[in-house]
Amino acid sequence: GSVALVIPWLESSEERNKLYGATNKFSDGPQGMKEQEQWIKQYAKERCDMEVEANELKYIWYPAFYLASFGSIFPKVDLCNYIPSELVDVAILEEPEHLNWFRMPNKEPSSGCVSAAASSEADDEKQVVG
Repeated sequence: GSVALVIPWLESSEERNKLYGATNKFSDGPQGMKEQEQWIKQYAKERCDMEVEANELKYIWYPAFYLASFGSIFPKVDLCNYIPSELVDVAILEEPEHLNWFRMPNKEPSSGCVSAAASSEADDEKQVVG
């Protein structure tokens, strides 16, 4: 199986600078996502002694925004429809409780996002970890 780290991508460079500081500047778009992924891998190697694990993870970025009044990052998409269920066996969501605070409208039927509470015995290999 595979494991994915599902990470918010702040599309606004102003928001990224505000939250991550001047020393952790990432470029806009896909290049910035690659830079931030490298930062995460370096952090995992140096501070967590998890270089192998960080390199084996799949990194999935979703568009997000920062809402100062909540002091939190929120998705701009419905993550249950954003992450294909066949892509990963386990998804690690950063601060998953925030996903319950602000729900994007769902225009399409669910693609099969699985949560620990909703998984059936047939899907017991699929998990969401938060």
